[in-house]
Amino acid sequence: SGDITVTVKVTDNGNGTLNTEVTYSPEDKTIINTYDATGEATLTATKALAEGAEWPEGKTLTLTLSAEEGTPMPETVTATLTEPGEATFGPIEYVLSDAGNTYTYTISEDGFGDGWEGSGDITVTVKVTDNGNGTLGTEVTYSPEDAVIINTYSASGSFVPKVTKVLEGRDLKEGEFTFTLTDSEGNVLKTVTNDAAGKVVFSALDYTEADAGKTYTYYIAETAGDEEGMTYDTHVETLTVKVEDKRDGTLKVTGTYSGDQKFINDVTPPPQTGDMSNLGVWFLMMISSWAFALVLLTVRKQKRMKASKQ
Repeated sequence: SGDITVTVKVTDNGNGTLNTEVTYSPEDKTIINTYDATGEATLTATKALAEGAEWPEGKTLTLTLSAEEGTPMPETVTATLTEPGEATFGPIEYVLSDAGNTYTYTISEDGFGDGWEGSGDITVTVKVTDNGNGTLGTEVTYSPEDAVIINTYSASGSFVPKVTKVLEGRDLKEGEFTFTLTDSEGNVLKTVTNDAAGKVVFSALDYTEADAGKTYTYYIAETAGDEEGMTYDTHVETLTVKVEDKRDGTLKVTGTYSGDQKFINDVTPPPQTGDMSNLGVWFLMMISSWAFALVLLTVRKQKRMKASKQ
């Protein structure tokens, strides 16, 4: 609190002695010592992308430092990045009253949007101690230890192959024709039959981010049967599927067919047994009627001839 000034006034008492009058400033003759200490900590976080992922063009990523109310904070609590790297917050200033305290902070990100997923927030603890020499120690601990937020990207899409079954010569029945979807290596991927309306719908072909930028070729064919009078469509429909990444977590999947997607069979129905049988019965009955009439006519003629002779 500063020095003490002492004033001594000496006077002669006239009896061989001197009088000393001592005055102190400040009067209480007290020197008060005060102690202060300060320290600081700079918190950081690293932004990384998973293998194969690319930073979205023109995208800015914001990381934010937060803590409970009353926790010492830096002047700026956000950091922005335009590419993978380190984000820095701070410095955070600590005073002597912070000594002995441990503060917890959270570093989070706003993310890139659809299709992107981060590895989670970073938790930071700062333990403040007094070094006893006017400085404060700040022990910083990160969880995870590497203080890295890793972003991964995924996208998906699908395509449903479809063709049409046409049957000429009679009505089409549900499930009577079988179709296969084969890949470029000859592997049968899916098998399906037609419905009563002639629709042939395969289950969806699913694609992931790894398929982006690729083109796939498939073949659709009808499995020939052995129905009498049936002419089967033996052509093979080629399906080309192009996969593109829309960079919003979805894939644009476009399918192109080599033809009109129609499989046309022609059938010549065999004679209807039931109808021919009815016709035969009618014909026999008609012949029998004619024969009976002819016999009856002959008998009557003979009777007339006998009568005339008599």
